[in-house]
Amino acid sequence: MLVDGGLLTEEQLRQAIRNQKKSNLKLGQYLVREGIVSESQVVSLLAKQLKIDKYRPDRYPLDMELAKVIPPDVAHKTQVVPLRKNGYLLTVAMVDPLDINALDTIEVMTNSEAEVVICTEQEFNQITSSLYGTYTGIGGALEEMQEMEVAPEEESDSPLGTEDIEMSSLMDMAEGAPVIR
Repeated sequence: MLVDGGLLTEEQLRQAIRNQKKSNLKLGQYLVREGIVSESQVVSLLAKQLKIDKYRPDRYPLDMELAKVIPPDVAHKTQVVPLRKNGYLLTVAMVDPLDINALDTIEVMTNSEAEVVICTEQEFNQITSSLYGTYTGIGGALEEMQEMEVAPEEESDSPLGTEDIEMSSLMDMAEGAPVIR
């Protein structure tokens, strides 16, 4: 399909397949990383080949209630984000629509049948940040840090506090010669 679609020549495809096997990436991922094709071209081709819809924001408006259907940590882990729920049918966006384990996880967790829509990584990141918020990737770590109480430091009898010692050792390291391994 890559050759038929005019995206690659036969020789480029053979070379890409040889190199892709060494990289442990899927062929589409390899081609995008090497700049041979764009991610949107691969997504369009996969959508056509698998006969599934391609994500379009105008067709799937953001529904904030869906954030409750799939928790943010599960969405990031499985790379699945909910787009629409209609009864027992849950439409989800995925970068890799062939990830059966992720689909099974979502179907069991939501007690719904999953209908897949393919999207680019950029679109997936936009949807997740819009649906779950910008800082979901760090799992609320900032909130936990804000809630922690910091105990006041006890006065030290030594003229140099631990902060002074740490600062001077950091300055010594910064002024030293670089380490090459």
